[in-house]
Amino acid sequence: MTFFASAMQRRQHRRRRRQLRRARRLLRQVSNDALGEIYAHDIHAQGVAFDTEPLVGQPPTACSMIFVTPDGERLSRRLLRTRPDEVEPDKASGTKVTYFEGYLGDPPRAKQAIRQTARLAHAAGREVSMTLSYSFCVDPYRDEFVELIRSGTAAAGRLDRRDYPGEYVGVVC
Repeated sequence: MTFFASAMQRRQHRRRRRQLRRARRLLRQVSNDALGEIYAHDIHAQGVAFDTEPLVGQPPTACSMIFVTPDGERLSRRLLRTRPDEVEPDKASGTKVTYFEGYLGDPPRAKQAIRQTARLAHAAGREVSMTLSYSFCVDPYRDEFVELIRSGTAAAGRLDRRDYPGEYVGVVC
């Protein structure tokens, strides 16, 4: 059973579940550990194709811990594991739309993996998009995200109006 601190979290959870049901494939890496097995099972249970072989003898499966206080504040910590050598060219170029979470671009090797995957997708004529919804990742890497968008590596909606007044970056893919 999943517990939510607010009605907004329930709505977001339902929206993500609907999005996953429409997804055809998830490009994500897990390790050969208990968390990886749970993750793969839950993704398959939603009807999403997830056929990436688990890593053996590698770092553990990445995870996200979200702590919610009684007054509704939350603290989120992530352990990310994405590397360029984990990008599978046939899968990166075989999806209609490749979607990145902006917070995945924090470690340098994850940024390399995002750029590599985006290049493969674009070379195959596919669309690429990225969310910039987490301010904690946008603020320190703003220039890099803007470069990704302007170079056509990723698409985004409106950038921060305070820093880029009136600018709109449409689908650049």
